[in-house]
Amino acid sequence: NVLFSIKGNNPTVSRGWALKDFWEETSWPRDSSGTGIRYGMPVQEEEDLEEEFRREQERMQTRVRVGSELGGGMDDTETTKQLLIDEKNPYVTQLVGVDGLAQEVISKQKDCVVFVAMRSCRTCKGINPIFTKLARERSSDELMFAKADATGATGKALGKQLGIASVPSFVLFRNGVRYGAVSASKLPSKRLDQALSDLTGGKDFDPSLEEGK
Repeated sequence: NVLFSIKGNNPTVSRGWALKDFWEETSWPRDSSGTGIRYGMPVQEEEDLEEEFRREQERMQTRVRVGSELGGGMDDTETTKQLLIDEKNPYVTQLVGVDGLAQEVISKQKDCVVFVAMRSCRTCKGINPIFTKLARERSSDELMFAKADATGATGKALGKQLGIASVPSFVLFRNGVRYGAVSASKLPSKRLDQALSDLTGGKDFDPSLEEGK
């Protein structure tokens, strides 16, 4: 609290001031001309950024669910917003084309699961926030989570390299070498969970996990 002495019937006024407000007031620069205009953004802790990202993912998932119930996907504006969210995603690495796959997974000999999607795929959009949650809970130095867009010529070339026939698909790598792929229309998926368990446990890939029954 901050105390102010004033004249009149009330000699003292007490004003509550949260630490967050104080930090913003002292760390967010103002225009030196005295107009009070502020520039830039206030300081945000890493936990605040993660919480903001989580809330945006939840909002996107709600929009996709409502769109599905109405028989339509997201419009161009929502698709663009999803692309921006993907770029800022701290848990999932974005792979662009065959070169991106080579640089981030193959050359680094990574254990990795790649979520292959397309911009026009409504099911893929619904899976996005759930895949991010999975990555947040399970990603580590030993296991990498990535996403690849199979849209356009670059994306189609990557899809061919990954050996997939449909989206959404999940392609797994062990030490930078293709381990197997799972086609799943929703998450959580018991088959994907089993494939990840086998991958990290050193077992061979079970071909029966490829397609859903």
